[in-house]
Amino acid sequence: MRYTLRSLAANRVRTAVTVVGIALATGLLMAVLTSVTSLQNGLANQSRESGGVWQVEFRETDDGELQALRDAAGDLLDRLALRRDLGAAPFSVEDAERRGTYLSVLTLPEEQGGTARARGDLDYEVTPAPTLASGRLPERDGEIALDSGLMGAELAEGASELPATEAGVSSDGPIEVGSTVTLSLGRRVAHFEDGTSQEVGAETGVMYQSVIEGTDPDGTPNVEPGQIAETLDGVSAPRAYTVVGFVEPDWSLPGTVAYVSPDDTGGAASTRTDAYFSTSCASHEELTSLVNTVRPAAGARPTVLNGGLLAYEGLTGDRRVFDSLGMFAATLATVIVVAAVSLISNAFTISVSERTRQFGLLSSLGASRRQLRGAVLVEAGALGLVGIPLGVALGIAGAAAAFAVTGTGWARIVGTDTAVTLVVRPWCLWLTVLLASATLLVSAAVPALRAGRVSAVDAIRGSRDVRPGRRLRRAFSRRRRAMDDFSEDGSRPRGLAARLGGVPAFLARRTLAASAGKARVAVVSLAVSVALLVTAGVTGDMLSGATGAGPLTMTGYDLELVAADESDALEAPERSAVLDGADEALEEIAALDGVEGAAYVCESSTTVRLSGGLLGWNASADAGGELAGSLAVAADGIATANVHLVDDATWRALAEAGHVSPEAADPARLSALLVGTVDVNDGVRYGTRQALAAGTTGTVELLVLEGREGYDDPLVSWGLDEASAYYPPLSESDGAEGIELPVSEVASVVAEVPTTVVPDDLGRDFPVAAAQMRAQFPTLVMPARAVRASASALGALRQGRQTTWAYFYARLAEGADASQALRGMTDVATGLPGVESLGTTNLAAVQRDARAVSFTVRVFLYCFAAILALIAVANVFNTIASGMMLRAREFAALRSAGMGERAFRRMILVECADYALRGLALGALLSLVVELFLWQAMSLSVSGITPAVPWAHIAMAFALVVAVLAASAIYALRKTHAMNLVEALRADAL
Repeated sequence: MRYTLRSLAANRVRTAVTVVGIALATGLLMAVLTSVTSLQNGLANQSRESGGVWQVEFRETDDGELQALRDAAGDLLDRLALRRDLGAAPFSVEDAERRGTYLSVLTLPEEQGGTARARGDLDYEVTPAPTLASGRLPERDGEIALDSGLMGAELAEGASELPATEAGVSSDGPIEVGSTVTLSLGRRVAHFEDGTSQEVGAETGVMYQSVIEGTDPDGTPNVEPGQIAETLDGVSAPRAYTVVGFVEPDWSLPGTVAYVSPDDTGGAASTRTDAYFSTSCASHEELTSLVNTVRPAAGARPTVLNGGLLAYEGLTGDRRVFDSLGMFAATLATVIVVAAVSLISNAFTISVSERTRQFGLLSSLGASRRQLRGAVLVEAGALGLVGIPLGVALGIAGAAAAFAVTGTGWARIVGTDTAVTLVVRPWCLWLTVLLASATLLVSAAVPALRAGRVSAVDAIRGSRDVRPGRRLRRAFSRRRRAMDDFSEDGSRPRGLAARLGGVPAFLARRTLAASAGKARVAVVSLAVSVALLVTAGVTGDMLSGATGAGPLTMTGYDLELVAADESDALEAPERSAVLDGADEALEEIAALDGVEGAAYVCESSTTVRLSGGLLGWNASADAGGELAGSLAVAADGIATANVHLVDDATWRALAEAGHVSPEAADPARLSALLVGTVDVNDGVRYGTRQALAAGTTGTVELLVLEGREGYDDPLVSWGLDEASAYYPPLSESDGAEGIELPVSEVASVVAEVPTTVVPDDLGRDFPVAAAQMRAQFPTLVMPARAVRASASALGALRQGRQTTWAYFYARLAEGADASQALRGMTDVATGLPGVESLGTTNLAAVQRDARAVSFTVRVFLYCFAAILALIAVANVFNTIASGMMLRAREFAALRSAGMGERAFRRMILVECADYALRGLALGALLSLVVELFLWQAMSLSVSGITPAVPWAHIAMAFALVVAVLAASAIYALRKTHAMNLVEALRADAL
């Protein structure tokens, strides 16, 4: 130990560089593992925050079954909550037009306890209570919280949509906090044509499709063949409730829902209880076994798994996303370990080389091979005791700092309101220490074996490293005399290197041949460094593409207002109130205080036929048929297109940007742009495909489908060969399945529109973001003025009296009040006849969130790249600088023999050039292998990523490595420059 510590102290630079390398590698491993666990925990917390910590829901339980469920779960039951469905009250026909058929009434969820083991989810509810919009939640019997959509509504009595059933919801006036609502609750029962029936609850949409025509002799409602009908059974007496609050709508439940206190019975004859279990299961198999065990106790009752939370907790069978994340992390960890092995192994190899004489002397004095090996391993342990704890601390501190800076951005990425914070799990700590220790052991193993083989002869010779290789020995065997390597007159050496670089190059080649082992170490070190740097760049490219952290493609506007046709106010179904009033509204919005620019986009859809070059989408980019599966286009080109109608100024701006041809620049001329990019998703992987190349031209035919009396707009579906128009049954003559005809038989071409394919990103001055433009194919952009002027084109968009949506956008001046401008935009929209304002969005805030996401990803990528670069720099410096300093005696001998400084530098330059070229070639190959593994990892969850040779990253890596190589050589040469032969021999002896 004492000998080892003296050796480490005598070589402070190499010792410091090695400790730094160990610390960097350990720190990066720790940071990668803790970042993965932190993001996984952030995703899980988002699910817990929004949906609760329940993993299994057992529906329709009662007290007896609930106890059976408890007993079957046993100690695996962590927490338990109950929510009861008290039934539903039907709205009147008038109220049902806006509110849906029923008002479903649920009790607030109530936790019933469990083993309450610390699973890290005690900060969240088992199943969350509804989100308050105003007021408070019910606390006692007779109080109710209504859906916020009922605020200000006046609910009237009268007939409901159910046959022979009166409305069960009424109010004493416009509803506000303190108002009284009267409910008559019943149990919804679905009846089927085979005579069976089933109770349904709030989670089920309205199932009835026809009026029940009488009853069978046994009293069973008579349901028409192929139909489902509903009745409301066991209706309770009217009961008054006091409104104490309003809650945000729960979009997971169809219809309108209200909540009462947990002890309320609602006066219904029966209730349905749902039990939510949070378990302590540690694996998918254990959870599956639990559910299969509990299910018989619940009879035939339905069981629901919380798939989102289970996926984030790793308790589902399909783990593709986590396998992708795990494979990506494993690949990066492998790269880090390989880099660390290269760095640390080089340090120990150099250490053993420079102490060959010392090991030989110890061997001659009786030291065993085991003791010599132990000296190197003790050195590794001493370095590890310093470097590994330092690295763990650096990794945790660095990750904590990164999450402190980017926690809000990660929260936006995972979709939670709470910033993602660092989570250090014990297994991360121990795995990091284990990997770092194994890396250190592997790195020191080969140098230790070499130290154990050093003999007294090696001590006399002075070095075991400068030995001729096989090729050099074969060359020596062909020599006949000492001057065979020189010309006949002995004036110059022979060989290509000598002809190009003279004696210095000749000596450099001879040194490389004689020290083949050292040369290989240097080349491998440089190759690993190149691969590290390229990997950092490739990782950044892949993660940026996968997370959308590249250049922002958001709209350049700050505010958005959504409005729609109010169908009851439309006197002419063939017209669009929102489209007719869009220009007037745009002028008023542009004149608002603080608004310095405005635009609108009216969105609708219609059936079209693509023709010409628009049918030739890029099959070569269609990996796995994803593109064809995402294009809702039949083989004959028929499709339902999403249509964006833009104002005159926006259309002219598109023309100025080169997207619209000069002849189509007039917004009064009917023409179109077709977005050629489309998002694809096969249910597991997602990505983006280029369906059509920008600049492709063709024609889009606007079609009007033949309507039927009582049903104006048939449903269009696509097959492999043709599109079909489906007409639901309106009479017995249609049959139970309705009528289905080819679109070509029921379609009429009303307009032929010349069309040009454009990219999804139409510039920041275009109001709609690129992500929205590629969400559906085909998506068309057309001038609103031309469509309004064309009765046929407008008729195609309005067939079936389809709603047209209008999106008004405003760009604010610096310092303008966004809330005031939004109120002004709302007043403008609601002041238009036949137009209803549906909501506003502060796009500037959305874009700030997007920038936070982009910044977050960049910070992590830059940190990762910086640490990899430091490891690479340390690797190169340690290898080259230490290797040069070991040759102090050789350099002093050459200078003593008369080699000039210029020739000396040329010799070193040739050696370094040899290292660099071979290191680049090997490093480029290694980086391509790593990129392949990273690509495979990302391809598990993201499609459309194409592996390509990263030439730019290779060039940058090579330039950095060459710069560090030169700096390392200059440093070493300065340290040895002043030595003469006597000083070098003395230093070597010490």
